[in-house]
Amino acid sequence: MPDNLTVLGVWAHPDDESYGPAGTFRKLADEGVRTAVLVATRGQLGGIADPSIATPASLPEVREAELRDAAAILGIGDVAVLNYQDGQLMDTDVLELRGEVVRVIRAIKPDVVVTFGPAGVYGHPDHVQIRRVVTEAFTAAGNADNYPEHMEQGLAPYSPSKLYYLAVPEHVAGRISESGIIADHDSDITTTVDVRPYVETKLRAIRAHRSQTDFPRELEENSAELLSMEYFKRVLPQPETGEQMEHDLLTGLR
Repeated sequence: MPDNLTVLGVWAHPDDESYGPAGTFRKLADEGVRTAVLVATRGQLGGIADPSIATPASLPEVREAELRDAAAILGIGDVAVLNYQDGQLMDTDVLELRGEVVRVIRAIKPDVVVTFGPAGVYGHPDHVQIRRVVTEAFTAAGNADNYPEHMEQGLAPYSPSKLYYLAVPEHVAGRISESGIIADHDSDITTTVDVRPYVETKLRAIRAHRSQTDFPRELEENSAELLSMEYFKRVLPQPETGEQMEHDLLTGLR
């Protein structure tokens, strides 16, 4: 395998990394791949499941610590947290936010970038906005005309090889009725990763976010079935007609 292959996940909130492709990231780490996560907010508007864990004032610090605990469980070595306001990414300066994502891409130099799909899993505006911004940043990072101030800071233009969206197939979304998940068409899914050995690890990462609530009952009761596969749509390079299903985000790179 080539040295220093890197996969970067870009999300809106702490815990997105655990409910999303947690098993895939743990699997990649176990295979010697460098993994990294960028989160745009510190989850300031999240629930507080237990008042002894956090107060509204301390919640951002608590949620960032929970993110780092979950990342350690998942073998994610690089964690970057921006300080945008939870729930307000739609109102954020898009050029500025895109520049922050470009900065991280140029610094980390990932081979693969993963983020939400267009529906943001369940329509959360922050998720939808991050998908838009990351998609633009994926291309912008390789163009020296974009954010030239980065070059003055030693960050050269860099183009990742592949961009993936997290996907939730219809048969999974239909089993998690409490969540409001918006299913992806099965025909849009290009990549499935078998993470059966990592189901308990994924659950540990989710539970590391102790301040949060709303763990879907069906997910808890049927974790072995619902969490054993993770699904993605490869956006760039676009799949060719008749292309076979991938089972690795690094297909063609190792």
